[in-house]
Amino acid sequence: MDLSLPTCIILEDEADMRDLLMSQLDRIGLVKVIAHYDDTIQGTLAVEKKKPDVLLLDVNIKGLEGPYFIEALHYRPKIIVISGYTEDVMNNFDLSYDLFLRKPVTTERLKSALQKVLA
Repeated sequence: MDLSLPTCIILEDEADMRDLLMSQLDRIGLVKVIAHYDDTIQGTLAVEKKKPDVLLLDVNIKGLEGPYFIEALHYRPKIIVISGYTEDVMNNFDLSYDLFLRKPVTTERLKSALQKVLA
């Protein structure tokens, strides 16, 4: 994999979804996954230390809930929220994110989202 690729951290507590995202990202080839976590406590520390370009975030995850997690970040990567909720429901959470993808996430939609946030 090209080391000059933008970096990405995945925060997703469902192992099947996390594995799917990692597989899709590998096929797409636009980012290099440098870490993945199943809770936002470890995720916060990793984002601050590793400073990824992109964060894929499931907002319904163990640890700090989405709004509190994003608010706690000092370093702010591009954030793609991935959720089973609709975006209308997500707007009620007062989240500051760059793009929203509703589960299930297709490879094509993920690629398009990455192209937008990396542009």
